[in-house]
Amino acid sequence: MKGKKKLFGVLLIGLMVSAVLTMKLSSRADDFTKQDVERWTKEFMTVVKEGDKLFHSSSLGKNKVSCDQCHPNAANTHPETYPKFQKQIGRVITLFEMVNWCLRNPL
Repeated sequence: MKGKKKLFGVLLIGLMVSAVLTMKLSSRADDFTKQDVERWTKEFMTVVKEGDKLFHSSSLGKNKVSCDQCHPNAANTHPETYPKFQKQIGRVITLFEMVNWCLRNPL
């Protein structure tokens, strides 16, 4: 009986070690090349350029006001603080709601 318990313990430890090793090996990130990074950077910059155009465009809303008119150099935007309570709206809102409010109610 002692031999069976010992064998069971060894098998259990072996199973646990192999499970941990499998998780460690499978959680490793894929390798990527310099070309991958260049492609990702190009895709990212496409989105950045589109965002820059939108921020400086007065064609977003019907009132011909652009974001940069009230927020030059993106001053006083603090997107990382949303969702938060906005006094002028009277409730907690998301960044999406704040941007839309600004477009509809420019100062």
